[in-house]
Amino acid sequence: MDVKTIGFVGTGVLASSMIHGIKGSPELSRTRVVVSPRNADMASDLASRYENVTMARSNQDVLDASDWVVISVIPSVAESVVRELRFRPDHTVISVLATKRLSVVRSWISPAERLFRMVPMPFISLRTGPITLYPADDGVEEFFGHLGRVIVMDEEPQAELTNAITSVTNATYTVIKTVAEWGEKNGLPRDKSLDYTISYFEAMLSQISGDRSNRLPRLVEERTPGGMNDVVMRLIASRGGFDLWADGLDAAIKKCRADYCESAE
Repeated sequence: MDVKTIGFVGTGVLASSMIHGIKGSPELSRTRVVVSPRNADMASDLASRYENVTMARSNQDVLDASDWVVISVIPSVAESVVRELRFRPDHTVISVLATKRLSVVRSWISPAERLFRMVPMPFISLRTGPITLYPADDGVEEFFGHLGRVIVMDEEPQAELTNAITSVTNATYTVIKTVAEWGEKNGLPRDKSLDYTISYFEAMLSQISGDRSNRLPRLVEERTPGGMNDVVMRLIASRGGFDLWADGLDAAIKKCRADYCESAE
């Protein structure tokens, strides 16, 4: 894992989350970080908060100071931002652009050759959760393995599908919020309803860990016929509630692929 300085072109929520994770990791905290001035308020806050984090004067200064470069700008402006930069052959480039294939990004970063696609999520700041990586690389996997569970994909379309899976974030939070609000509406104090509901979902997810392929199907079916769980399950299924989640994912991947087609034109 030979990286002394990692630079971020774009300093939005995702880049900021990655930097918080790096600086919170005992193994990575001494890594030098250079941040883009594109979001000056967020960049200056990071620079004032952490040792060895500096705000560059320009995106080119980010590249000039860095061994690894994370491209984390809005996909719609990515090409115009990245094409004007001068990469070095020795740069390792990590793209977190959800709707840009590596073949497209590669055409922007010549003569740099080491290019990876990554799908992190904002909870990388807590050094938890999945991090999609394509293609495999021991050094990149080792570094980001301190920030979450790195899952290496065999081919790029698999990374595309994990991008689509992340689209259920707001819907999932809304389910949890709806359950907690129901508890409050029916007599639980708000803080207790939130505390119980969030702890309940946390425990449910931890129960799946380990032997996922066998445990999850068993837990789905593990309920008393006619009991409370069964009543809720049957009601939601009868109204197509679970099918809507798959329909939503279909819509997300369709949008993702449509954006790919547009970027290739």
